Amino acid sequence: MNNQPENKPSRADHPVKILKYCTIAMVVLLIAGFIVFKLDSVVYGIVLMSAGICCDVLAITVFWRCPACDEQLPTKVIFGEKKCPYCGRKLD
Repeated sequence: MNNQPENKPSRADHPVKILKYCTIAMVVLLIAGFIVFKLDSVVYGIVLMSAGICCDVLAITVFWRCPACDEQLPTKVIFGEKKCPYCGRKLD
């Protein structure tokens, strides 16, 4: 039986949290890639560092949307006031 979940907010509904999680993942992958690059394998290190950069690129291009109006948010919202320029909803 398919029980529909109640209207609980998910992590995907909050773009600021998604960006923070992806930035943490990027830093961890960059550090791990650098360590692997220096200690063991150049190829695996470069792959890990590339995956780290892809985390933030993916977060900004795919998931950086307003949860209310589903419009693509500009990147200036990351550093400025955290509200949607289209509908005015606060993102924090």
